Amino acid sequence: MTWPIVPLDLGAHGAEAVALSLAALRTVDQDVRPPEYLAGAGDWPGVVTRCAVDDGRMIGLAVGWPGSTSTWWSDRVRPALIASGTEVWLDGAFEVCELHVHPVHHGRGIGTALLRALLSGRTEERAALSVRAINEGAERFYERHGFTRLTEPFRFDGHGPDYRVLGAPLPLP
Repeated sequence: MTWPIVPLDLGAHGAEAVALSLAALRTVDQDVRPPEYLAGAGDWPGVVTRCAVDDGRMIGLAVGWPGSTSTWWSDRVRPALIASGTEVWLDGAFEVCELHVHPVHHGRGIGTALLRALLSGRTEERAALSVRAINEGAERFYERHGFTRLTEPFRFDGHGPDYRVLGAPLPLP
């Protein structure tokens, strides 16, 4: 079965996007905070959204934007990238910020379709993202799509859960 992959208006569907993301994230950590920034990210420069739909309901979501060396995310991952000698990955990278599939739809190829749709036709040389270090399933998913570990586990701002940064050359294989 295939699901339509379409752009998503975060302004109109931000609450639904946050709820879907939270449902997916809770499969790894019950104490996770919802990515509430999504509700307002639709107006950000360069934001790209893709959504998988089944029977009129959002079942998957991917969000990213052209990277910058002065974003909240890049500022927090830079020390870990410097420590691993991979800081160059911030230059010219597309940031995959969110990729979530509702847990009842896992294992059906929706994540792959979303990732490919999000990164299709990008002019950046590479894609980068951060993933929770305990989320081995997500890390294996990205590795199957050409991503490699760029850092050892680290904590944003020195506290909270451990993350890793992953990166892949574009276009994806």
